[in-house]
Amino acid sequence: MVDAVERLISTVAAKQFGHITRTQLLTIGLGARAIEHRVRAGQLIPVHAGVYAVGYINRTPVACAAAAVLACGQGAALSHGSAATLWGFNKYWDMPYEVTVATSHRRREGIKVHRSRTLARCDVTRQLGIRVTSPARTMLDHVPRLTEKRLSRVVKDGLRGPYLHRDDLVDVVRRNPTHPGHKRLLRFVEDPSTTPTATASSAIGIGTRTCSQPIT
Repeated sequence: MVDAVERLISTVAAKQFGHITRTQLLTIGLGARAIEHRVRAGQLIPVHAGVYAVGYINRTPVACAAAAVLACGQGAALSHGSAATLWGFNKYWDMPYEVTVATSHRRREGIKVHRSRTLARCDVTRQLGIRVTSPARTMLDHVPRLTEKRLSRVVKDGLRGPYLHRDDLVDVVRRNPTHPGHKRLLRFVEDPSTTPTATASSAIGIGTRTCSQPIT
């Protein structure tokens, strides 16, 4: 029985860069005392409230980002600058790690938590096993803090890469007209088939996908 529990813990942690949550441990079958015993024995190492490293702490930035998402609960997603780095739009990790949630959330040390009422299910995906905002949503959240020169380079490089697609960018801009990133992305969502006098604000009307269900 003990071996089976340990295997389950290892299996879950292996998919999460060596981390496991208290909720997952309870689901596996450990009680509060069993968890505390493993903490005292050094088998579980607290890294955030309700998040433990199994055996040792993986201190790579990607692993720390994964732990930050786990600390913010179900429905949380890596976002903003942290997501931009995970997708390769940034070449460096800014601190603190940034995570977006759909509902109010208590503060977590070392994590900047954003709350969004407009984050839809199609705005969240996985990259390297981590829940993260989609490339298009990441760009929308990230661009308000960029200089004009950096803005153009980041968006154009992103569109030339494997993850960010123009149709997705059109869609996320269309769905978020009051978002701070909306105006900054308008020029990049112009339909290439339109005339030179066509405006970006009219071009975003071509979005056809439906993605309006918020994450709860």
